[in-house]
Amino acid sequence: LPGFSVYDMVDPADPILIFDRYTGVPIAGVSMADGARLFTITTGGSGAVYDINDPSQAPDSFNAPERQRIAIRGDRIYASGWRNPLVFDISDPHRVVEIGELPVAGSGTYPNYATQAGEFIVVGSALEGLILIQPGRPGDVDGDGVIGITDLALLLSRFGDSAEHGLADGDLNCDDRVDIEDLAILLQLWGT
Repeated sequence: LPGFSVYDMVDPADPILIFDRYTGVPIAGVSMADGARLFTITTGGSGAVYDINDPSQAPDSFNAPERQRIAIRGDRIYASGWRNPLVFDISDPHRVVEIGELPVAGSGTYPNYATQAGEFIVVGSALEGLILIQPGRPGDVDGDGVIGITDLALLLSRFGDSAEHGLADGDLNCDDRVDIEDLAILLQLWGT
């Protein structure tokens, strides 16, 4: 049956089953954050957040279309799959928010694996091999580490244009244009 099990492996000779879940479709990716939140993505494109300290609690759900593997760095999930990895904000585990695609080298790299290695996200691609990504902060258009007035000014100066360089052009959802959706993302992340 498709699903997963969580074990306490303090003593590998005597693993203790914490809980198991039937998901209905196979799990494609799983990763742990904060030692208590388990994030899963199914082959059907749905994501879920489980609190392993309270297995009786129903998981929170999020949409992750065509994603396969996930890596967590800080309060972000990087989910590989078709095209570029998707980035999700997980600062509130009860409200996982898709921020947008993270552009990687070469259009349509079809990354099928993602993992964390120190400060980098490593994405494996059948077409491009291994790609190291040092993710910036979504919304931080000028790259100064703060999402503020300069980022807003840069985004507005390119508003309505097509975007050639993704995040650096203010195209925060990587749909190749700078528009109201990008402005909404920036305002949502304002001051972070």
